[in-house]
Amino acid sequence: MVLHTRVVGWIFALVVAGSTLAFGQIGKSPTTGPTATSKDNLFQSVRPQMFVVIREHPTGADLVEITAVDPDYPRELLKTQIESLGQTLKNNARGLFVSDPRSANYAGTTKATFGIDGLIEGGRFQLTPLIRALAGAPAPNSIEGVSVVYEKQRPTAETVRDFRSAAVDVQADAQPGSIGIEYRVHIKDQDPSKIEIPDSALATAQVANQSVPSGGLDMVTVIVIGVAAAAVGALVYSLTLRRPRQR
Repeated sequence: MVLHTRVVGWIFALVVAGSTLAFGQIGKSPTTGPTATSKDNLFQSVRPQMFVVIREHPTGADLVEITAVDPDYPRELLKTQIESLGQTLKNNARGLFVSDPRSANYAGTTKATFGIDGLIEGGRFQLTPLIRALAGAPAPNSIEGVSVVYEKQRPTAETVRDFRSAAVDVQADAQPGSIGIEYRVHIKDQDPSKIEIPDSALATAQVANQSVPSGGLDMVTVIVIGVAAAAVGALVYSLTLRRPRQR
């Protein structure tokens, strides 16, 4: 009888431990998604390989200047990336000029200037098309760090300040004077199709909420607890049957 009592105690302890472990998983964030990455300061941890300056022109077009830090960054590659940006925005870059560092009397690095529509829409900053265009280049020309400055723009309640996902990290900083808003971007996945950056604070909150699980027990834990509970019930019932009847 003592042995049976000990067995019941061991199984009961197993059920309690399993339940504690299972309920401890409720409400935990996933390992990927906007809530999974630590909120480090990207302006300190990410070194830009591309500098992008975007100016909103009174006529409606966005004037863009893209400068590569690497003096050997291929001119044709940057041109192809800008053409890809135009395809995403469904309008071609106008007045495109890409400097060639190999040209005589040119001491700078690879730089492109052009006009395009759609990078600033209704006060919202469209980072997704731009970052997708710069991602995906093969090594050694892969871009992981980007600085994007929206010149003379001021943040509003709609401005995305901080966004983290499995593919990209984004952080904004309002610069003094007429400089505007600077975004520091860390490209973590070179697959452009996986890069999606919200264009408003409300959209950022919706993406973050989607990444948080609704809570509950996973199926394996449910099965373990169920089997253990059934074992306890069966053993208690067996002991009840074996208990000598009182006369």
